[in-house]
Amino acid sequence: MARAGAEEVAATQTACGVLDLSGFARFDLAGPDAATWLGGRIAGRLPSVGRMTLAYLKGPPGRFATEMSVARTGDDTFILITAAVIRCYDRDFCCATCPPA
Repeated sequence: MARAGAEEVAATQTACGVLDLSGFARFDLAGPDAATWLGGRIAGRLPSVGRMTLAYLKGPPGRFATEMSVARTGDDTFILITAAVIRCYDRDFCCATCPPA
């Protein structure tokens, strides 16, 4: 069993993988300075292009507002994945702090 798991991880890192998002909401974030904007809102670092991380978004001082999985698909393009049940809260939170287009 451990060998099969290790093979699956290696295949996902070097080739491709499948992510079932049926219980999750997805937001696309893209545009000039998207990385700068998102980087200023998470505790930690943004993932490298082609990588994914769990990110905690900063709320009021000393608190977190929410958490999302962040996949970086380009220098200024991201996929934000959050629980479907909180999608409206996360959308509103991001939109409230996003600069005008």
